[in-house]
Amino acid sequence: MLLAAVMTMSLIPNPPSPPSILAWDKLQHTIAWGLLAWWFLQAWEGQRPIGWCLFLLVVAAIVELLQGTTGYRTPDGLDMLANSVGVALGFTLWYTPLGGTFHWAEGLAAGRRW
Repeated sequence: MLLAAVMTMSLIPNPPSPPSILAWDKLQHTIAWGLLAWWFLQAWEGQRPIGWCLFLLVVAAIVELLQGTTGYRTPDGLDMLANSVGVALGFTLWYTPLGGTFHWAEGLAAGRRW
C-alpha cells in the first residue's frame, strides 16, 4: 500500500501540499523512497536486500517516465537522484537497530517486553 500511495502521489495532477518543513520537492522524494526501502527490507526480513532496492529503483524510474506521459507532470532526473538517495538511506537504515522495528513491534503485540 505504501508503494501504491507513493506512485499515486507521483502521478496525480495536483497532490496535496506537504507540511512546510517538507516543502522542498527533493526532500519529499528522498523520504518517500527511503521509507519504502526500509519498509520493504523489514517486511521481507532482509532477504535479497540488493534485489529489493534495485526493484524500487526500477519502479521509481518507471514512475518518472510515466510522469512524462501525463501531460501535467514532467520527469526529472534530479527527482530520480533523490529517489536513489532515499533508497540508499533506507537500505542503510535497515542495517541499524531501527532495521528491527517490525520484530520489536511484533514482540510488543505478542506481549513480550524488551
